[in-house]
Amino acid sequence: MPIDYGPDHFSLDRGIDSISRTNQLEVPLPNATSLPPPGQQNRPELDRLLRRPNLQDYLAEQMQPQIVDPQLLTPQRFELTLRATGEQLRQASTRAKGQPAAAVLGKAARALGEEVNLRELLAMYRSTLFQG
Repeated sequence: MPIDYGPDHFSLDRGIDSISRTNQLEVPLPNATSLPPPGQQNRPELDRLLRRPNLQDYLAEQMQPQIVDPQLLTPQRFELTLRATGEQLRQASTRAKGQPAAAVLGKAARALGEEVNLRELLAMYRSTLFQG
């Protein structure tokens, strides 16, 4: 029996007439860890066929970082890696005292420290917002 979805079937002057249920199994969503990052998803086929690559496309492709481990982009793992990298940079800057690289390593460690602090502040504000 076909279902009528015509314009007169849905009227704004009345509410819900019925709720239909199905016996079909739910289709599971894909695992988020197996999906590529949003910037790396493929373009639609028609766009790829009709649009010719240009210099801007080439530069954008060359500037994209190569992601060896996509699990690194999950929030928990990224946070741990960010903290570990900051600690390694602090240790490297103390070992390189007196060398020209010490100042650069110290600035990088401070920048990552500020990033971690900002992420903690964001998490606190988000938590406060959810609590109401």
